[in-house]
Amino acid sequence: MLNFKDIGEYDVTSLDICLTGGSNIPPKMAKDFEEKFACKILIAYASTEVMVPSISSPLDPLDARCSGVRILPNAEIQLVDDDGKCVPVSSNGEIWCRCCGNFQRYMGNDEQTKAAKSPHGWFKTGDLGVFNAAGVLSIVGRKKDMINRGTVKIFPAVIENVLSRHPSIEQVQ
Repeated sequence: MLNFKDIGEYDVTSLDICLTGGSNIPPKMAKDFEEKFACKILIAYASTEVMVPSISSPLDPLDARCSGVRILPNAEIQLVDDDGKCVPVSSNGEIWCRCCGNFQRYMGNDEQTKAAKSPHGWFKTGDLGVFNAAGVLSIVGRKKDMINRGTVKIFPAVIENVLSRHPSIEQVQ
């Protein structure tokens, strides 16, 4: 949409908020979008198996909206380690969600359902996140994509965000 040249031919003045999901948006891209379309961009975090459990706040500044989401009243999110134990604030963990919109099962695949859900109804997303002290959740990557180098865990999203700030790099994915 940012590369669409003929935007002046369309009336986009009714846009107030643009909702996106699937991955974080680099702040520069979000800023460019907001300037071009004169609306706020918000990030939603969800999956096919779970209704939208969190979204960024339109009251937050742009950088905060691009880097974290707030848990909605209809949802619970916890971050857990490989043993399924909750991790402390400011620590990375796998995101587990539970809300009124959780899926019941994968049709015809009880084994996959059992692997994806905890005995207490938490959906194991496979995504990694971290809560800050204010309860804002930042998505830092996928459990399968994380690079382990000794005791250091490296997330592709962090690398992408650093690269996207370089003036000679137009887009990172």
